[in-house]
Amino acid sequence: MLETANRLLGEDYRPFPNFEQFDVDALPTTSDVVTMLSQYLRTMDRFRCDHTQKDFRGDYSWNLPNGSPSIKAKRPKSFHA
Repeated sequence: MLETANRLLGEDYRPFPNFEQFDVDALPTTSDVVTMLSQYLRTMDRFRCDHTQKDFRGDYSWNLPNGSPSIKAKRPKSFHA
């Protein structure tokens, strides 16, 4: 999942540019995992907020290139209209 998240977030949104995934040979501590995942959740919400728009009816959709059909979205946690 982290590999997929890193591809989606790209260089602009990845919380830790040099982090790919946890080392399978070294068991991370629970606090390390919680810290990393909370950073990913925060940055994914920022990504979602930056790529979501609200229309005049109050509905949310993903910002897509011109001509692309609208895809409904849920309101990001920290959306600023």
